[in-house]
Amino acid sequence: MTNQRKRIYIAGPMTGLDNYNREAFIGAARQIATSTCLIPVHTAWMCDGFKYEDYMDMSIDLLEDCDYITTLPGWRESQGAQIEVRYAKGRGIPLIEFKDLFGEFPKHA
Repeated sequence: MTNQRKRIYIAGPMTGLDNYNREAFIGAARQIATSTCLIPVHTAWMCDGFKYEDYMDMSIDLLEDCDYITTLPGWRESQGAQIEVRYAKGRGIPLIEFKDLFGEFPKHA
């Protein structure tokens, strides 16, 4: 039996936002890492300069290794985040509302 921590993918808007909304992704990841037993996974660490399609390929690769997905505000207006959520749903990866993470996956001392 393994006691492996679960991973959660953070989907949200990036394109067209200041610094690609990295602060929101990093802040959400910090909250998840410090307040839950989940490992946050996101794309805000990626270097600039790739084609959109390459970013999406890399994000799907990351998402495939995750157990859950959550979303940041504005994700419904983001084509990429919509693709990620649809992909997750198609793979049976549960969507957990961000606000619900802290009650469902509390960090154990």
